[in-house]
Amino acid sequence: MVRRHEQLIETIAAAEVAGWPVGRPITLIEGMRAITLEVMLRAVIGAERPELLDELRAALADAVQLEALVLLMWAWPPMKRIGPWRAFIRRLGHARSLLSREIQRRRADPAVGERSDVLSLLISAGELDDDELLDQLATLLLAGHDTSTTALAWALERLVRHPTALARARRDEAYLGAVVKEALRLRPVLPAVARRVAEPVRLAGHTLPAGTTVMPCIRLLHLSPDLYPDPTSFRPERFLEGQGHGYAWIPFGGGTRRCIGASFACSQMRIVLRTVLDRAELSPERPADEPIRNRHITLVPGRGGRVVKTTSLTASRR
Repeated sequence: MVRRHEQLIETIAAAEVAGWPVGRPITLIEGMRAITLEVMLRAVIGAERPELLDELRAALADAVQLEALVLLMWAWPPMKRIGPWRAFIRRLGHARSLLSREIQRRRADPAVGERSDVLSLLISAGELDDDELLDQLATLLLAGHDTSTTALAWALERLVRHPTALARARRDEAYLGAVVKEALRLRPVLPAVARRVAEPVRLAGHTLPAGTTVMPCIRLLHLSPDLYPDPTSFRPERFLEGQGHGYAWIPFGGGTRRCIGASFACSQMRIVLRTVLDRAELSPERPADEPIRNRHITLVPGRGGRVVKTTSLTASRR
């Protein structure tokens, strides 16, 4: 089953890279978004019928784009009376309707137990009703799509500016895994992680009462010279040398509340990166690092991850 998912992700990524024009700039955020959305549709939802895929692509592409104004409305209920919020709710409702119909079709499928997509596995487990399944899928799509897109764009943005690391990543699978971790260390997708104290706790000389929200800053932790020598340098090999253990590396949070999709996200990143590097030579559009820009709750490449595909690689060259 694991290999089947890997092959599916490889196929999706290869098709996207094949469509990138040679010699013209492309925006990695857009390219990676196309890949991660398709992975969600086919590996998580298990959509196969062409008409369903077309409907879901259109509906989910709208529903998962959480712009700053929509997030502000989410946090401040009085703003939910205005038009943009109602439009977002309509888009989300349409997406949920499509997913609900697919859940019902999948429940009626006598071969559901033979399928490997996440939706079928959840149905086969028999522990969730339709509303709970729908909420699980919505959470996976909303939380996993934009974050994976951004993480992949940053990883490639870092690699194309470090030719030695890029060359090694092409031939060394363990090093490629370290590239994923180093990219998430230097360019975490989220600036902080929030935890609510369940009981009074003593921290840095202060007593925090139960109910206090604590927000460790991921980026500051990852740039600590006490944890990572030369912390601002892109050095994937540090993760092969024993750095980054435990709570020194928290792009997905930590403890029992660590993101449930962490393993899948890292695996997906590794497979997509390998596929892109196998099929294209990329160079940065500009030599300078892309600035970090805040886009609603995520930290994205300021220019969208602009690169140029200089060469398409063939099977004989891989």
